[in-house]
Amino acid sequence: MLDRSNSRYALASTETCACAAAFATGDSDCTLNTIDTDGISLAAIQGLDLLLRAQSDRLALNREFNRELNARVEQLERLLARRLGDTSGR
Repeated sequence: MLDRSNSRYALASTETCACAAAFATGDSDCTLNTIDTDGISLAAIQGLDLLLRAQSDRLALNREFNRELNARVEQLERLLARRLGDTSGR
């Protein structure tokens, strides 16, 4: 929830206290200073980096799986083409 009582946006007091309790390094439990917000930003960036790396790993696995599936489909298509071309009555 944002406090729109002044010209800039700020966290409402309950959210500020919750963030301060979780991340604060300052003297107060209900205020955030620049070092606190810098730490929160760094934690968020690190979290996003972990998510991006995990997503990249999953994408690499999916690409390998797709290559294997494509090879199997090509093999089946060749086998089917040989079978359909075989008119010996098997």
